[in-house]
Amino acid sequence: MKYLIFSDVHGNLFGLERVLQFARQNAIDRLYCLGDLVGYNGFPRECIERIRRYSIPCVKGNHEGLLLGELSGFSRIAERAQHSLRVTRNLLSAEEKAFLQNLPFSLSLDDQVVCVHANLWDVKQTVNTVEKARRNFEGMRERRLQIVFFGHTHRPEAFVADRECQTIERLQEVSRITIETDRYYLINPGTVGVPRHGLPFSFVVYDTVNQQVTYHPFRLTDEEEQLLARRNREVFGGFSIRRLPAQLRERIRKFYYTLSK
Repeated sequence: MKYLIFSDVHGNLFGLERVLQFARQNAIDRLYCLGDLVGYNGFPRECIERIRRYSIPCVKGNHEGLLLGELSGFSRIAERAQHSLRVTRNLLSAEEKAFLQNLPFSLSLDDQVVCVHANLWDVKQTVNTVEKARRNFEGMRERRLQIVFFGHTHRPEAFVADRECQTIERLQEVSRITIETDRYYLINPGTVGVPRHGLPFSFVVYDTVNQQVTYHPFRLTDEEEQLLARRNREVFGGFSIRRLPAQLRERIRKFYYTLSK
């Protein structure tokens, strides 16, 4: 079997269409989505429609939980995320919201392979350090899982542990992982919606016959980038410094303060 696993679509129809095109052209048996269909970009309804049309199993992400009011902490997320979720909430129909509400927390590919959004226990806590990975590996050992696919951080990377969960390796620039029977794996496919830190869009293909997980990075065309930006302006409105991350806002303020001296 060949499974295509992708995450963090965030209303980016062009990124999602790239995934669907790859699946059609490469004999993919099944697709799985690791959540966060909504937020940030202006095609939430279209992305939900594609997921439903092609019956793609999908877990619930933190952005679904925040949009539906199921998670606390809405006021603590970035202003850009808050604004996009407020607008998206008004765009979606009752049926579309019900679809998001009914998404499961996790999905099983088989007895030893599971898909989640952020980690084994909730949809908000990131797995971005060896120590955080260790806690998940210990949970995997208790549940007799070998592979967990997770998203949330938008970073294509993996953590690999020995059977005692004592030695853990973090793989940050990885193109292919060969699954070994005496190892545990936490694998993040990256994002097809909102890349960060200069990284490309990406997803993975898990080949159960060859026991390999292969990363597939990609970038949007200039035209797609322009169309996405135009759509976002139409849906969410123009630029606002309040919607930028706090660190970037502070840099801009310091820059203008320096100019005014």
